[in-house]
Amino acid sequence: MKQKRCGACRGFGAFSTTSVPSRKGCFPCKVCDGSGHHLLSPCGVCGGLGGFEGENPCVDGDPCPLCGGAGASSKTPCPLCEGLARFSALRPHPSGKYRCALCEGTGARKRKRACENCGGFGAIDHEGVPKPGGFMRCRACAGSGGFPEEEDEEEVPVRKRTARELRDELESERARHRADDLRHQRQRRAQCVTIDALRADRDRLAEALERARDVLLCAICLENDKSTLLLPCSHLATCDTCALPLVACPICSTAVTGKKRVHIP
Repeated sequence: MKQKRCGACRGFGAFSTTSVPSRKGCFPCKVCDGSGHHLLSPCGVCGGLGGFEGENPCVDGDPCPLCGGAGASSKTPCPLCEGLARFSALRPHPSGKYRCALCEGTGARKRKRACENCGGFGAIDHEGVPKPGGFMRCRACAGSGGFPEEEDEEEVPVRKRTARELRDELESERARHRADDLRHQRQRRAQCVTIDALRADRDRLAEALERARDVLLCAICLENDKSTLLLPCSHLATCDTCALPLVACPICSTAVTGKKRVHIP
């Protein structure tokens, strides 16, 4: 990869005691480690110097909250605190009292846009004015100070994972529906089997009833029920009307010596 001239030290590789780029400076440049070239962009907060002295960038000052003293960063500075990660009253300051709600004290934006209600502070005072460390938490952003941006390259893998999860969930739903359909089909088949069995039982009962009626009908007229017992053979073969002229049993041809009327319920 082609290297670029270090923008922090302007390619000199060092700084003087007055924090001015110099070929014979006392402090090596933290962005390029004294080489005069770098691959990363200079930190937009400290200008590639890696630290602060008061409100001005300085090599031997406090470490920059965005680049951590490295002098270079591939991250975008937080638009709310300008990469300083904290606030002093309402002005960003590296040693401020309140931590930035949008970048959560990191100094770099986390692909969020500032909340319009609280301005990214995450809190408001009793008059509803946005203020770091305010009395009430902002309800619009739930105190986070910002919202994820709609277009974000870093969110693409998350969206892909979400798509995979949705596909898996869809497949599981399809499998569940297939299982439900199979269970319903089995239930319908079982119901059909039950109906067929009931129909077969009905037919058998009808045949049995027909046979019982044949047994109870008079053997001579085949219309009236049997009601006369012939003696001495004890055959129940005829009704009262047909039994009057009988002299022999129609079943065994035994001579009839007596007749007895019976009642079959």
